[in-house]
Amino acid sequence: GKKQKILVVFRDITRELLNEKKLFHANKMAAIGQLAAGMAHEIRNPLGLIRTYNYILKNNVNNKSKKMEKHFEEIEKAIEKISRIIDDLLNTSHSGNEQKEWTNINDYLKRIFSLHENLMENINWTITGDKSLEVYISKDVLEHILFNLISNAVDAIEKEGKIKIDYGSKNENFYINIKDNGKGIKDDDLDNIFNPFFTTKSPGEGTGLGLYIVYTEVEKINGEINVKSEKNQGTVFKITLKVEVRRGKNGI
Repeated sequence: GKKQKILVVFRDITRELLNEKKLFHANKMAAIGQLAAGMAHEIRNPLGLIRTYNYILKNNVNNKSKKMEKHFEEIEKAIEKISRIIDDLLNTSHSGNEQKEWTNINDYLKRIFSLHENLMENINWTITGDKSLEVYISKDVLEHILFNLISNAVDAIEKEGKIKIDYGSKNENFYINIKDNGKGIKDDDLDNIFNPFFTTKSPGEGTGLGLYIVYTEVEKINGEINVKSEKNQGTVFKITLKVEVRRGKNGI
C-alpha cells in the first residue's frame, strides 16, 4: 500500500491564455466599433440641423457685434470638429477594399515627417530599412496607420527627443517598428489606448481616435499591432502587415 512513484504532468498554457486575450480584445474592439459607427450615424442628422440653423441665424441677424460674430465662428469650428470625428469613425467601419498600389516605404515615411516639420525642431528622427522596399497596399490605409503613429510619438515627446523607425520584410510579411523616447504609457492605460475617445491629453488637445484608427486599419488587413512602454523611457509600436513586399528598381 505504499506509494513508490509519483507522476507529475505540467502543461504550458501561456499560448492559450494569450490567444484568449487576443480574441477577447478583438471581440471588444469589434463591438466598440459597431457602437461608435452607430453613434456617428445618429449624431450626423442633428448636427446637420445645427449647421443649418447656425447658417440661417448668422445671415439673418442684422448689426452683429464682434462678440456675436465670434460666437458664430466658434459654433462653426465646433461643428467642423465633430464632423471630422464622425468621418473618422465611419471610415474605420469600411470594408477596406481601397485601391492598392506599390508604395515605397522610405519615401512615404519621409513625406509624413515633412508634414510634421513644424513640430520636429527639437526631435531627432531616423529611418532604418531597405530604401528600395515597396509594399502593395492602399495609400489611405498606410497613411492612417503611419501618420497617426508618428503624430502620437511626436506628442509623447515633451522636450528634446528621438523617434526611431525600422522596417523590413520577414516571412513574406512587412513589419515596421516606431519607437520614441517620450514619457511612456502607464501600465493602467495600455489596455485602453486603442479604445475610441480614450486619451491622456488635456481637454481639447485630442479626440482619442488616432490609435483606434490605427488598430482598426491594421485589423482590416489581417495585421497585428503590439506595444511596449516604460515610464519615462519611451514607447515602441510594432506592426506586422500581411501584404505583398518587393524590392523596387533601386534595389535591383
